[in-house]
Amino acid sequence: MAKLKALISLLIPILLATGVSLTLQKWILHDPTQFPRWLANYGNYIILAYIPLQALTLIIPPLGGFFLVVAMITLFGPELAVILMYLVSVPCYTLNFLLAKKYGRPLVQKVIDKNTLDKIDHFVGDAGIVALIALRTFQGGNFDYLSYGFGLTKTRLNEFFLVNVFAGLASSFIFYLIFKYSSNINMGIILSYLVGFLLTGVSLVTNHFFRKHKREL
Repeated sequence: MAKLKALISLLIPILLATGVSLTLQKWILHDPTQFPRWLANYGNYIILAYIPLQALTLIIPPLGGFFLVVAMITLFGPELAVILMYLVSVPCYTLNFLLAKKYGRPLVQKVIDKNTLDKIDHFVGDAGIVALIALRTFQGGNFDYLSYGFGLTKTRLNEFFLVNVFAGLASSFIFYLIFKYSSNINMGIILSYLVGFLLTGVSLVTNHFFRKHKREL
């Protein structure tokens, strides 16, 4: 009974947050300019609301928080938006890692569905420091999931934190360049997905090569 109550208490806020997130994303897809216009009514105070909302989507990856980043870019430009994204993501990824490290697979399976977690396990299974750097640099959009996965491996906190901080700078800079030199916000979104797809290939090749090299040693 106690376990059931604990599960319900965990699921209710997740379900509510998921509903809000899906509603917002549907609204934004219908009219990409409407959400930023609504946020603009709150001026700079919206940054105070952005931080916990973005943190929530990073700690509960299925929520998806890319629309929040796009809204901030629309309102404040890529410079401030990318800085804020970096400052929020680094502690959140570290928290995900620590939660997975402390509470293990039972907790992670409550946050991430089993099929996705199985894919993450294969992705990070015996990955070393080079693969971690590649994944943090080139897989910034999926690192909310991967940070949980690395918490289930033998990766040490100090290794993860340093890579998270410094490779995160490289990842953020790539994202900044995409939106800085895009002709408009819609082109930036399209390019971010295309570049993300290409960089995913780079990270996969790097990961595969490094694992093969480890086995040969």
